[in-house]
Amino acid sequence: MNTDMAEIKIRSLTKQRILGLLLFVLGLSLTAWFWVRGVSGGYIYINASMLFPAFMIMGIGFLIFPIDPMVMKKKWGVEKIENVGQIPGIWWIILILSILIGIGNYFLLSSQ
Repeated sequence: MNTDMAEIKIRSLTKQRILGLLLFVLGLSLTAWFWVRGVSGGYIYINASMLFPAFMIMGIGFLIFPIDPMVMKKKWGVEKIENVGQIPGIWWIILILSILIGIGNYFLLSSQ
């Protein structure tokens, strides 16, 4: 691996982890805020009650499993995901889990 590719890999992984941290904090804080509103008898925003828990799970995914540009380059010849077939297997699990948790959060919040 040459120096340029190593630098791109480190920079990319760092950016993904920063994005993951931001998504996690945003998702966690807004999910908590909607729970406080929902439990206290306020209005429940249906889309937001599903979206922000999903952001939280996606943020955890970016923190723990950032997408490695070197692996993408070796396997697909690209450094970024360009189509659905290039999404790593663990990310399919994270996507499905985030959708399920978002839907579950909505049902829990709407039952309050």
